Amino acid sequence: MGKEAVRDQLHVFLGGVTEYALEEFRPLGVIGLGFLPGNGVAKILLGPIIDQEISSIKISLQNEFNLIMDYSEEIAEGNDPDAGEYEDRFLRSDFFYQHYEGDRGDEFEEVMMQRLEEVAHDMAPLVEVETDDFWEALEESYDRREAEEVLKYHFSFTDKIVEEFGDGLNIRFDLGPISIGYTKEALRVMPKAEGHLRREIVDRLDEVYGEREGEEEEKLEELEKKNEELRKELERLREEEGDGGDVEGDGEESGAEGEEVEEKTRAEEDADTKNEAGVEVDEPEAED
Repeated sequence: MGKEAVRDQLHVFLGGVTEYALEEFRPLGVIGLGFLPGNGVAKILLGPIIDQEISSIKISLQNEFNLIMDYSEEIAEGNDPDAGEYEDRFLRSDFFYQHYEGDRGDEFEEVMMQRLEEVAHDMAPLVEVETDDFWEALEESYDRREAEEVLKYHFSFTDKIVEEFGDGLNIRFDLGPISIGYTKEALRVMPKAEGHLRREIVDRLDEVYGEREGEEEEKLEELEKKNEELRKELERLREEEGDGGDVEGDGEESGAEGEEVEEKTRAEEDADTKNEAGVEVDEPEAED
């Protein structure tokens, strides 16, 4: 289906994540007052800044997936690409990696490069399928269980980042001369948004693979119906063939009886001829 079609659907997924994150974002949580009412008013006041920050995360993830699909296309074409050629650009594109200030940077890089490899290889089969529909390509490439595992795994990445590297993240935005950190709120919202997406993906998979199973059941029922019709037709032909055999047998028996009558008639005619010629014919003696 081509990398563009897969990439576009991945962007749709990301759009759903960031849209949900935007709805869940609590401005008062940025300053540690998220438990207080008034987030609606705060969203109005800080709306442009919140939109900008969420958009930054979205653009970062989109750029990340664009690079992944470039790599995936090379894999699908059998070019044996070098992931190292993508490393610098890929790391620069990741929002969370760029905001990491901890002392485990090398480990973070390894996790990011593993993500590049895994997503690219898992999307490569879809790139090879001759269709422009993402879900059709997914069906052709993976069964129901595999499809769910692949998509849920790749859209659980933020959970992994929060768990392993959350302590070293420092996410901030500027409000005039003031720099305000919102790491805690971002790490609360993004995993939650991914969780929402995973639930939507499962529902979509149920629909897609359920339709396919329904079509397969209809085809199976149709085949069974045709088999039943063929079976009945075969039985009818056998019955007709059996009736023909009985008639043929009766014919042979009738023919034998006819020959016997004919021979008896000839014998009687011969006897009459001899009588007319004056030849004595011994009559059979009557039994006492």
